Amino acid sequence: MTVAQRIRAFLATTPGRAAALAALGDDDSLIDRGLLDSLGTLELSAWLQEEFGITVDEIDLTADNFESISAISWYVERRVTAVEDPGRRP
Repeated sequence: MTVAQRIRAFLATTPGRAAALAALGDDDSLIDRGLLDSLGTLELSAWLQEEFGITVDEIDLTADNFESISAISWYVERRVTAVEDPGRRP
């Protein structure tokens, strides 16, 4: 599974989200569609940390990083790279 597929699968575990996610493109806004709010962002960030072994800093909890599945995937991939190569900046 790709990072995006894993994120989509996690988001679909919340009751009522599966149908909305099925019609959502990876670049569509989770926030504008009401699929991700502040509490959901915190839950998602905790899951990302556990699932991918990364640290999600509070300063990174922004719409730029959590707006869409694509944005979240890109953020995770940058953080994973930083964990694998600590000399690189995320």
